[in-house]
Amino acid sequence: MWQRPSATSPRRAEVRLTRVLQQQCGDIIGALLTAAAVEPGLEQAVAEGQRRHRDGASVTIKRISELGGLREGLPAARAAALLSAATSHHAWSELVDASNLSWSQAEQPLSDALARAILERH
Repeated sequence: MWQRPSATSPRRAEVRLTRVLQQQCGDIIGALLTAAAVEPGLEQAVAEGQRRHRDGASVTIKRISELGGLREGLPAARAAALLSAATSHHAWSELVDASNLSWSQAEQPLSDALARAILERH
């Protein structure tokens, strides 16, 4: 059952949301990604899911920018691409499955790295 993510700070909200999604549904997402390579109907559904993931990252970055929190000199499109890539199924799978990190061990440094890469220091 999906649980609403909680984040200790707004800067961690996007990473927490994708962590909960991957932790609870990552096996299904992985199966869909694999099956999409040979099943045209699934290919379209997966492409739509990935588009929505990128759009979510763009919305998040737009709001950060509106609040004056985007790192100076970092184009919003580049920040959104970075956020989208770092919170993708493949990124979480690499951290948790391939590197044998716990979900918490993966979440904390991912949040910190994204904050350093994207957010303005105040």
